[in-house]
Amino acid sequence: RTRGFQDFPTYWRNLTGFTDEQLGDLGLEQFSVSELFSSILIPGFFLLACILQLHYFHRPFMQLTDLEHVPPPGTRHPRWAHRQDAVSEAPLLEHQEEEEVFREDGQSMDGPHQATQVPEGTASKWGLVADRLLDLAASFSAVLTRIQVFVRRLLELHVFKLVALYTVWVALKEVSVMNLLLVVLWAFALPYPRFRPMASCLSTVWTCIIIVCKMLYQLKIVNPHEYSSNCTEPFPNNTNLQPLEINQSLLYRGPVDPANWFGVRKGYPNLGYIQNHLQILLLLVFEAVVYRRQEHYRRQHQQAPLPAQAVCADGTRQRLDQDLLSCLKYFINFFFYKFGLEICFLMAVNVIGQRMNFMVILHGCWLVAILTRRRREAIARLWPNYCLFLTLFLLYQYLLCLGMPPALCIDYPWRWSKAIPMNSALIKWLYLPDFFRAPNSTNLISDFLLLLCASQQWQVFSAERTEEWQRMAGINTDHLEPLRGEPNPIPNFIHCRSYLDMLKVAVFRYLFWLVLVVVFVAGATRISIFGLGYLLACFYLLLFGTTLLQKDTRAQLVLWDCLILYNVTVIISKNMLSLLSCVFVEQMQSNFCWVIQLFSLVCTVKGYYDPKEMMTRDRDCLLPVEEAGIIWDSICFFFLLLQRRIFLSHYFLHVSADLKATALQASRGFALYNAANLKSINFHRQIEEKSLAQLKRQMKRIRAKQEKYRQSQASRGQLQSKDPQDPSQEPGPDSPGGSSPPRRQWWRPWLDHATVIHSGDYFLFESDSEEEEEALPEDPRPAAQSAFQMAYQAWVTNAQTVLRQRRERARQERAEQLASGGDLNPDVEPVDVPEDEMAGRSHMMQRVLSTMQFLWVLGQATVDGLTRWLRAFTKHHRTMSDVLCAERYLLTQELLRVGEVRRGVLDQLYVGEDEATLSGPMETRDGPSTASSGLGAEEPLSSMTDDTSSPLSTGYNTRSGSEEIVTDAGDLQAGTSLHGSQELLANARTRMRTASELLLDRSWWSPNTCSSSASSPGTATLCCGAMRTSPTSLRESWALRKRTATSSMTWCSSWPSSSTARSYCVMASGTMRRIAIPRTIAGVV
Repeated sequence: RTRGFQDFPTYWRNLTGFTDEQLGDLGLEQFSVSELFSSILIPGFFLLACILQLHYFHRPFMQLTDLEHVPPPGTRHPRWAHRQDAVSEAPLLEHQEEEEVFREDGQSMDGPHQATQVPEGTASKWGLVADRLLDLAASFSAVLTRIQVFVRRLLELHVFKLVALYTVWVALKEVSVMNLLLVVLWAFALPYPRFRPMASCLSTVWTCIIIVCKMLYQLKIVNPHEYSSNCTEPFPNNTNLQPLEINQSLLYRGPVDPANWFGVRKGYPNLGYIQNHLQILLLLVFEAVVYRRQEHYRRQHQQAPLPAQAVCADGTRQRLDQDLLSCLKYFINFFFYKFGLEICFLMAVNVIGQRMNFMVILHGCWLVAILTRRRREAIARLWPNYCLFLTLFLLYQYLLCLGMPPALCIDYPWRWSKAIPMNSALIKWLYLPDFFRAPNSTNLISDFLLLLCASQQWQVFSAERTEEWQRMAGINTDHLEPLRGEPNPIPNFIHCRSYLDMLKVAVFRYLFWLVLVVVFVAGATRISIFGLGYLLACFYLLLFGTTLLQKDTRAQLVLWDCLILYNVTVIISKNMLSLLSCVFVEQMQSNFCWVIQLFSLVCTVKGYYDPKEMMTRDRDCLLPVEEAGIIWDSICFFFLLLQRRIFLSHYFLHVSADLKATALQASRGFALYNAANLKSINFHRQIEEKSLAQLKRQMKRIRAKQEKYRQSQASRGQLQSKDPQDPSQEPGPDSPGGSSPPRRQWWRPWLDHATVIHSGDYFLFESDSEEEEEALPEDPRPAAQSAFQMAYQAWVTNAQTVLRQRRERARQERAEQLASGGDLNPDVEPVDVPEDEMAGRSHMMQRVLSTMQFLWVLGQATVDGLTRWLRAFTKHHRTMSDVLCAERYLLTQELLRVGEVRRGVLDQLYVGEDEATLSGPMETRDGPSTASSGLGAEEPLSSMTDDTSSPLSTGYNTRSGSEEIVTDAGDLQAGTSLHGSQELLANARTRMRTASELLLDRSWWSPNTCSSSASSPGTATLCCGAMRTSPTSLRESWALRKRTATSSMTWCSSWPSSSTARSYCVMASGTMRRIAIPRTIAGVV
């Protein structure tokens, strides 16, 4: 700063021979006092900070971050020690340092400090508050620590990608020779991980050199006008540039600075000009800090990196199917591992859609070549060549963007003559370098993203063959052949045991139809020849989609891969046709308008022309602007790839097996429904036969009584014939006197009215004691009071009376439960309202409260009544659903285990013929039983009218009682039972039973539990082995054990929410045992 003195500028000029401008570039300027202070303030503070860093912080920081001598984590004692309060059991706080001082001084806590102690209640209260605050602070600190560890792990895995992406983005925004080295370093560092540390070091050094060069070029001693080139404009015949294009060309619009081609420019502020490269330098430093911090943390805590580059420790393949959180953690760890190949395909399609020029045709060819390999192993063998192609192709395109040095004043060959038929639009579509319109270099960022994904996928191909990745992330191979004799490693999720299972069902079962919707939209939104193919594929899959889902994996992929190849062909074709829509649009619009309408030719890339202006130019041939582009094709490609992965997963085997089982049960529901109809027909036939037999017996008895009556009348007539005054013995008017026997007259005037009435009295039709009478229930339980009854009772009396009677009824039920030794239900426990409290309330308030309580109870009764009615109305359908569900589950397991269904596979669900032959009056199978008769709500014909000729009935009136109906019903039963469920049941008798009978005959497996007690001689033993039992034997065994139980055993029953089972428990010797049995069996125990 000696130049600040008055005569020193002259001394410096004479000494160095430089001018004032050159000395100013060297920093030798003359300032006033105020300007001097402001100019040296920032450098002075920077120098002071460096001195403080080196003197006070540098050595401790180097010792702290030394990886060779990492100290263990600090064992610092907490400032506050915890102790437990004997009264409130809450931790109180005590200052540790004060306790140490007391120990050193030898003073007791009971000394002078006792007089200044805070009262116990206050200390305990504030201690609790402080403890709660410390707990909250500790919880918050633990959460922040977990978040910090999670973020640091993410940065460790992905900071390299951020650095590479931003470095290449800066190089693409400033195309130059100096930035070309950065692109080369990171283009080779992505697919070849060995070069990544070297790329980071060289990028740091080279970025610093670029920053220094840019700053030096801003010196005043650098004058570009001294060495700039002035290119001469060509004649119009020597170039195909238009006059306006010549003036805008880089060669002819002004002097050409040769340094611009190398990456330095003149006339920019220092900070704004070097800002991007400074950010690159900061990112490189941040990358080094992240890696060193993670290495130091692991050595300090003696931890190893998580295997398989995982982020969450418990996000493994073994825990994937537990819940949604485990599934989320797994995909955070290994999403790219599972779907990296599909992401690369989508990135390739994105490159095609973003650029739509000649260069991306090569990307389309590579995409077709990879997709035709189909197998993952074949694609993995081709993938290194693909990564190398992407690297070299990216560098080649960057060189095209860089072009030749403009200082040479040599134009490109495609601009040399006007005879060359190449305009600026064609040069842009071919992606050739041009001084008038340079290629858009920022579009190459999509190519770099594709290279990044492809490089990561190459590592996935290498990692999926290692045992560590297979253990953590699972096997990542595609099996085209279904499992044969091997258990499916994936649990069955069809029955939706959790929210994760519901999500799986939505994805693996119903995504296929969503894909068809997307295919339809992709074809319907664009009226072109390409959309017709989408519509045909959509309609074909809608027609045969269910059949396709039931086929094996190989057959599914053949059709699906054809659809994917068609989609890719459409994308590539639209890219190739962009030559016509972007370059030769005027010629096509004037001469080939039908081609534009047939293929929906519209240029979607900016920079060629304005589509709205082209629409106003020619009204006869409008451009379909809204129907252009490959957006819907890309969306369709995404869903097609996703569905292909679903076809290849083990999860889809459960869906396929369930669909096959459902297809096998296509006629099973009708068979069960038809069996119920046949049973109802047989039941009505038996009733008619019984009524006819009873009528015949009564007619026989009437005939016998009439015969006895006639005999008595005949004997009485004989006695009267001896009387001469009997008018019946007198000859008639037409008969000769005594020559012929007398003839009876049709009238009998001697019979009085009482005799005529007695001759047709009801005593002739009275049944004898041998006729069966309807059995009444032994102990009928009173039905619950319905909502209408409660409303009527409240209308007759009042709401308080109804509530009082309801409480009394609930109290009685509670007393009965206590008397029977059952479990109390807290929901029905009555709420007693004290009389004094009721009396203390006002009359109006009491009426309002009673009304509100009555409305609540009335609503509950309405819902309960509606529930009971729905259960009774749907009883038959629920039993059919239970049977179909059980059979479908067995068929699904058989399909997953063997791959095919054998005849008679469903017979193992039900009792065999020898076990089905039951003894006793309770097991009349074909009779009108309570559980399966045709008169209950279970059978469908019970609610039909007299006209039973419905599509599901026999077509005859079953109430007529004719013998022809009986014969037809028997023939129908024998004929239709042979087509019940595609001959899946080998036992023909099983197909003739209804759903309720099948549930009664269903086999029951009891767990291997045996509880016995020999402590008291009278205690019963309950032992259930793993055996296959029928309901009758089960009922008998339970009844036997119930009869032999002594007072030390308590039987109880509970009713869970499930409608398929009751839970019975037995208390034997102080031990409670609970066994779940089918509801149909529990109803008769």
